[in-house]
Amino acid sequence: MLRMLLALALTLAAAPVPAAISPENYTRIASEHLQLREVARIVHEPRGPGPRLRRVTLVGEVVVVRRGNENLVGRTVVIDYTVDLDARAAAADEHHRRNGQRPGPQFMAEPDPPTPDAEGRYWAYLAPAGQRLGNVNRHAGATHIIDSQQYEGHVYVPVAGQYSFE
Repeated sequence: MLRMLLALALTLAAAPVPAAISPENYTRIASEHLQLREVARIVHEPRGPGPRLRRVTLVGEVVVVRRGNENLVGRTVVIDYTVDLDARAAAADEHHRRNGQRPGPQFMAEPDPPTPDAEGRYWAYLAPAGQRLGNVNRHAGATHIIDSQQYEGHVYVPVAGQYSFE
């Protein structure tokens, strides 16, 4: 009996332990996994009274499609999203107040603009703006008014929180 318990304990100790938060859990929901070469970016943070908002508009040429509804290689796409920076900070502060430094989904937040590699490329985990998946995995600080906006062409929003760009 002691040998069986020892064998079980050693087996459990050798088993891999999953990470508290795995980026794959968030990136796999995205309908589009695209590698983009950045063409242009506009990051606008208006000053004045009211919430601190950051609107990010990225324009990129699709280099690789890992997953997507159509082959966009060579096409130009737009990623457009707005983050309420005050709401994002408040959500993080509330999580720290309740849970200390323990990780959890409360750490999920809309992404900062991506950092391209030396060739100006980055991976983006996206969904078409204005469609059902455009609201999936939206996190603290997201501000979006899908119903009143009209989109034409290839316009996307990041849907994997801070893991939306790599």
